[in-house]
Amino acid sequence: MQTDNKKSLKDYFHNYFKSKKEEIKNYGKQNLIKRIITISITLVLAVLFIVIFGKTTFYKNEYTIIMNETYGTYGKLIKAKVTSIEEVYYPTEDERVDYTIRIKFKALILKGDKKGESVDVLQYLNDYTSHFYKQVKDGKRIYIVEERVEENGDPTYYFAGDSISYNHWGGIIALALVLIILLLIISKSKGLLTILSLGLTVLVIIFVLLPSIINGFNIYILVLVCAIYVIAVTFILVVGINKKCLCASLGCFSGLFLSGLLALITLRIINATGFYYQEGVEDVVMLFQTSYNADIIIDLKGLVFASTIIGALGAVMDVSLSLSSALKEVYDNSRQTSLINTIKSGFTIGKDMIGTMVNTLILAYIASDLTFILWMMEHRSNGFIMQSEYIAVAIAQALVGAIAMVLTIPLTSIICAFVYNKKNKEVLEEE
Repeated sequence: MQTDNKKSLKDYFHNYFKSKKEEIKNYGKQNLIKRIITISITLVLAVLFIVIFGKTTFYKNEYTIIMNETYGTYGKLIKAKVTSIEEVYYPTEDERVDYTIRIKFKALILKGDKKGESVDVLQYLNDYTSHFYKQVKDGKRIYIVEERVEENGDPTYYFAGDSISYNHWGGIIALALVLIILLLIISKSKGLLTILSLGLTVLVIIFVLLPSIINGFNIYILVLVCAIYVIAVTFILVVGINKKCLCASLGCFSGLFLSGLLALITLRIINATGFYYQEGVEDVVMLFQTSYNADIIIDLKGLVFASTIIGALGAVMDVSLSLSSALKEVYDNSRQTSLINTIKSGFTIGKDMIGTMVNTLILAYIASDLTFILWMMEHRSNGFIMQSEYIAVAIAQALVGAIAMVLTIPLTSIICAFVYNKKNKEVLEEE
């Protein structure tokens, strides 16, 4: 059985590389060289953009060192691994004062000057914290708190079980690897290019867009520049420099430009301020205006505009590229296609795309704010929710994104008709 599996796996790779060899042969050596050069230049320019603008907009977070070394004002955070649960103690009714469960366990310190040392750790849970603080489990990698009563005294180790007591990145890295493997298996070379474009998109947001906003750059211009970067890099890497890329890019730029105008008009119509302090909402956006750091001045309306554009960007890119690819197939498989027929085909294909894509976009916005919406429903009246700027802005962003996506379909169809049908147009006019 194992031999058969090895043989089938060997046959799979043999057939795969054989088909790739034939594909490259049919593609042509000259075209392959051009494609490799295009991808290489695009990657170099994209990385240079991130490096240069990332350095000029670099923002140093002064709390990085503090948060890595301390747990509030209580003690030092240390990475450790639970080796054994020693005792789980449930106090009697008379003993219950501050806790209802006391857990004593041993942990192996994984980092720092005490790496490799085994220590005793305590965790306390009460009726309130036990609902949302996790009880420690054997074998888990966690962060414990080292607390000293006196400067030179022996330390005591505690485990809180709250959100920063666990390492969240193990699961994220595992999911990312699953995505990468699936993309490489299913999409093969296209999957690799998709991974590269996705990586560059994430990097430009983290190292260029966000630091630039903190440093006071014009958010409106900044988000459009970053959007153009993302569109150009993604389409060139995934599609290459050709008519399909041109049509998708122009259609996407057009849809994005209209969504930008629509976002500005919408924010003015709904009287958006970007400031949610009066709603009594513990939201990070309002904290910018109450920050004691006078060097950080965030344009909150601009921030709402940026989030609207970024939210719409993915959907607009998807629609424009899918439609450009579909119309290219229509053009390639038709002996003669007029401008009007190409536009009609675009509208027909677009109708099927609209139904699912609008739902996808709206559901994505709802999902991103689901926790906050539930909190509002539980703690605020229906009238307050209807007056909430936060809710109004969230709905407006979803609607602007959906409208931009719908408008991208006719715009891309018209662009494709003129780009793909240039020769056919001339033939029809002569006739």
